[in-house]
Amino acid sequence: MKIKNIYARKIVNSAGSYTLETTLKLDGGFVGVASIPAGISYGSSEAVIVKAEDAVLNINEILAKDLIGFEVAELKDLDRELLFIDGTPDKAKFGANAILSVSIACLRALAQSHQLPLYRYIDTLFNKEITNQNFKMPKMMVLMFEGGKHGSGRLKMQEFMQIFDTVDEAVNSSKRLEVYLEENGQSINVGKEGAFCPDLTDKQALDVLVKISKNPIALDVAFTHKETKSESLESLVEKYPIQTVEDPYGEEEWREWVEFTKKYSDRVTVIADDLSVTNVKRLARIVKEKSATGVIVKPNQIGTVSETLDFAREAKRNNMKIVVSHRGIETNDDFIADLAVGIQADYTKFGAVRRGERVAKYNRLLEIQSQIS
Repeated sequence: MKIKNIYARKIVNSAGSYTLETTLKLDGGFVGVASIPAGISYGSSEAVIVKAEDAVLNINEILAKDLIGFEVAELKDLDRELLFIDGTPDKAKFGANAILSVSIACLRALAQSHQLPLYRYIDTLFNKEITNQNFKMPKMMVLMFEGGKHGSGRLKMQEFMQIFDTVDEAVNSSKRLEVYLEENGQSINVGKEGAFCPDLTDKQALDVLVKISKNPIALDVAFTHKETKSESLESLVEKYPIQTVEDPYGEEEWREWVEFTKKYSDRVTVIADDLSVTNVKRLARIVKEKSATGVIVKPNQIGTVSETLDFAREAKRNNMKIVVSHRGIETNDDFIADLAVGIQADYTKFGAVRRGERVAKYNRLLEIQSQIS
């Protein structure tokens, strides 16, 4: 099946800045559209992101001319060609955001051509065969409080989440939290990912979460991007029902990661984000050194769907927990919801159940749930 047309344009993202949206059309009238998120902070080993204006120009003036008429039997054919045309190890020529938008748009068009929901088509690529498996919904790490670079209060750690099985549970718990904060004179203003930013310390925030819900807690320390030291993470793990800890140390502090994982992996899942950046080479070192027991999956950290699937497949092969995650700056694109179900991720991390760009992902999970139940 040949690519008939590719067109990119600028759109506005959740931060009030620009990103790009790409439309790709295959023979037969099958069309896919994709828009690309951005990070508030980036791991230093992530693929290169270019300005939205440059990404749009790169697609419309260069990539489209090279790719129109290209035969796409499988998505990996297109992704391989995109990597070849770019020719750099970090996608610096055209930008990971430009390349990923073409990759996801083509994936959606191919799913249409196979008359499959996107998550089921992803499953065929991920497992390399039609499995007809019974899909299960991932658990949800739902953002309740945000601090660090994402918030405006005293919280030092970046994300305070609770883990839920259903969207209903998450919505109800979030409402209870809102009522509690109002009754106790705290602000219910929200941060960049839709969660509350109260005037609390890290320990006080955890005390509140334990009070309003019995659900386990997930933390994103975001150590690489912290400006000040929070309370002892070790003491918090000992005291609170914390199930997962993300980025407890900096992205190059390998020895500290290994020591923390060795000490605490029997009670928490130690999740790598900045350490792994959806990159199979960094994953190989994590596996070898046993420096984490779970990984974040963010497609725009690496830049193509095929590389994202390769990373998740390798992580699963090594019995690591998988968390499919949004970015700090988002669009209404709900691709990552289908990705999480298609690869049978253990968790999703889509932010709070507020703000339209976050809610879009939860609503897609609800839609998928209705299809597979």
